[in-house]
Order: sequence, then C-alpha cells, then structure tokens
Amino acid sequence: NQSRFDVAKQIGTDLMADLPLDSELAILSTSHPQGNFAVDISTARSEIEALETSFDHGPLTDAIRSAWDLLQTSDKTSREIYLFSDLTAKSWDNSRKY
Repeated sequence: NQSRFDVAKQIGTDLMADLPLDSELAILSTSHPQGNFAVDISTARSEIEALETSFDHGPLTDAIRSAWDLLQTSDKTSREIYLFSDLTAKSWDNSRKY
C-alpha cells in the first residue's frame, strides 16, 4: 500500500538499474530545483530515497529549466530528462513564457 510519491521513487530507482554505469545522473525536485550530477548511480539512488513530500516548493517549470541547463553541461551523446509529477495546477507557472 504505497503512496504515489513512493511509487514514483521506486520507478526512478528501477530506471537507474537499466542505465550504463558511466551515466551522469542528477536528482532535482521542485523544493530543490538546483543540483549537480551525482558522483555515481548509488549516490543518485540514495538521493531519490531521501526525497520527501513537501508543501514548500516552486513551480515545476523552474526544476525543468534547471534540469535542461544542467543537461547542457554534459558531454554525453545521449541525454535524457525523466519527469515525475502529479501535474497539479499549482506546479505550473503560467505567467512565464518559454
């Protein structure tokens, strides 16, 4: 009987099992939208496990922008962003144009 948040965390850690060992991973959230690449997959997994629900968060668009900016610093040829969200209206900043 897991919460949606716990299910999303499990999906995230499951996805990591299929990634190459030399992958660069960063875990960002709307409460902490800035981040850096984790040292290794194990560290990234620990960061996901440490995530907690919070009512103190910014717009999802800020976290997406931070993820995009961080992705541009990678020299990997394959770059991906995985987004997990409940898509609530409060998550979006409709006043900004991208």
